[in-house]
Amino acid sequence: FERVQVLALPTLPIFPPRLDSLNADSLLPAAIEITKHVALFNPAGVPATAQPVPVPGNPLPASLQLVGPLDGEEILVTTAARVEQAV
Repeated sequence: FERVQVLALPTLPIFPPRLDSLNADSLLPAAIEITKHVALFNPAGVPATAQPVPVPGNPLPASLQLVGPLDGEEILVTTAARVEQAV
């Protein structure tokens, strides 16, 4: 965070699979794939938000993750509010 104040990246790398498409063998690999972006930041203790972003032609929104520096909650919440107003 020396060059930027907030990181913006997808919360999920893919749209979640339908529950009826999962079985005992595919559940864990699907969970690992879906959570790999948030798993980077949660253990680090840095503040992060996730917010829906509409996708034209898709009934489900995508999700944008914003990550701030340690103790950077104020800049993160301000940025998240601005993104929410813009989308």
